[in-house]
Amino acid sequence: MMALTKVPNDVVNNLLLVGVQTAPGVPAVVTHRMNGNPDIDIAPSVTFDDDANGTYLTKTSPILGIPANTGSWGETAASFERLPSFLRAICRSGGTPASGSGPDYSYEQTPSLTEDDVDLFTVIFGTPGLLERYTDLRFSELTIAGDVDSSTGAWTVTATAMVGKGEQLIGFDGVATAGTTTTITMTAAGWTVDQWAGAYVFPHFGDNRAGARRIVSNTATAITVETPFDVAPAAGERFLIGFLPPDDIPLLQEEKIKAAGTKLFLDHGATPLGTTQIKLRFISFSITIALNIENKVFMENENERSGVYGRGSMDITGQVRLEADRPDEFRQLLDGTDLKMRIEKEGTDLGGGVRKRARIDIQELNWTQRTKDTRNNNKTQTLAFRATSAAVPILFATRNGLATLPS
Repeated sequence: MMALTKVPNDVVNNLLLVGVQTAPGVPAVVTHRMNGNPDIDIAPSVTFDDDANGTYLTKTSPILGIPANTGSWGETAASFERLPSFLRAICRSGGTPASGSGPDYSYEQTPSLTEDDVDLFTVIFGTPGLLERYTDLRFSELTIAGDVDSSTGAWTVTATAMVGKGEQLIGFDGVATAGTTTTITMTAAGWTVDQWAGAYVFPHFGDNRAGARRIVSNTATAITVETPFDVAPAAGERFLIGFLPPDDIPLLQEEKIKAAGTKLFLDHGATPLGTTQIKLRFISFSITIALNIENKVFMENENERSGVYGRGSMDITGQVRLEADRPDEFRQLLDGTDLKMRIEKEGTDLGGGVRKRARIDIQELNWTQRTKDTRNNNKTQTLAFRATSAAVPILFATRNGLATLPS
């Protein structure tokens, strides 16, 4: 077996564990996995004032400010099982189905128009030994997209996230009272036997020396590592043990929502939504919910945001790309025609001929722009739109086999 002398920080070792909070500011116990690659800026802002020190170098005293606590979730393929979980962080809160008694359950989700009502996530992300935790994570913007030409082959979710607090997780911060090339002892540490087995310890902390070691066992006062230290930790040296995530969270069982086979329906007037399927023309779509929120801070906040948000007007926009072989859409743009849109993809059979399904319904929209392009030697047009119904601007209806969403 290869000796481990550092934390395996390969991208493939990333963990993304999520729990749904019951109250703002109170971290949840993580219970399930999601896909994504969160890149949240939790470092404080650093500024320098001009110090009157009699030299040309005047910026010598750093001032630490409030972290931005915002960033990207990253693009990830959507699934019938996890799409409703993503929507919890931007639509109305709740994790119970609107209907169904098994084996199929249907979830209906729409943004709240009068309350700032979303579910807040606690997220643990990173590689073992170097994990970060984000509390009060929510989405300020979310885009769902699909493209038959995309290399991913699936619907995708891309989100901008805000968090109340971000922190690097440390399991234990201690000072050695003795050490050998395979052990660190801390008198009166009070550890539970083997509570740190599998965690990583960073010896000689604070001197920027390379390396870490995996712990194989511990007593109440001493840890034993898998690979010997290059230099035995000395009494008085500080050491850190990385946070040890739970190991009983099951792997994801999910079915990706394929882009191929996605249907587009466009209707207007008295024609019911979902009547007229657009065939031999539909190429791609994207739909974005932007909440236009500000993550506020006040003077008493030092390392986290306040949990108070300033809300502006919500905007739901999108676009569809079509073969440019009919005049309908441009005439509708010129006339300001109100349209209805449904985008739908079915998955595998849940039982009794009922299939998984992802559906997006927009009861009223207007084209806002047309952009011309070409594809496969043919002319195409991308039609941008804005949802305009003040009652239910957009409805996400997802059918899967989950009796409740993970919390």
